[in-house]
Amino acid sequence: KKNISILFILFISIFLIYFFTEYENLFNYIEKILLFILSQKDKNYLQFLALMIFLNFFYFLTPLPVFPLIILNGFVFGYLGFVFSIIFITLGSALIFSFSKFFLRKNLSNSLYKRFIKSKIKKYKFMKKNENSTIFLSRYIIPYFFHNIFFGLYNLNIKFFFINNFSS
Repeated sequence: KKNISILFILFISIFLIYFFTEYENLFNYIEKILLFILSQKDKNYLQFLALMIFLNFFYFLTPLPVFPLIILNGFVFGYLGFVFSIIFITLGSALIFSFSKFFLRKNLSNSLYKRFIKSKIKKYKFMKKNENSTIFLSRYIIPYFFHNIFFGLYNLNIKFFFINNFSS
């Protein structure tokens, strides 16, 4: 355990040193990417739209924070950016929920599922009473990606989840 702790501290130290030395380069790189995306809007709108759809679709399937992309969509598309974001958030949520419900749940070993996941989910007895409010409130408490996986493992109907997810 001591060796693992030392390796962990060493890894974090190297990462922080690299991050702070390359901090300016990182922001320059991000700025170049954003300027490229925005320049495509004026040159070829269909290519720009395809790039934004691709970016949104795959970004909303990752455990990264969704707020920066919602802001970017609002900046690029105006008020339609919010609608654009809601559509892709809902689509991404439905895909992650379905993956969790139909793939993770069936392919996790029974011992792991019974021991860990079911015992943790049973602790949340409040979910059985107010599922609507639970999904709505947990949307703002639990990170987006994990929220979808959690409710996929919890025995919910996808239509019910989809409607509640869209309304929040």
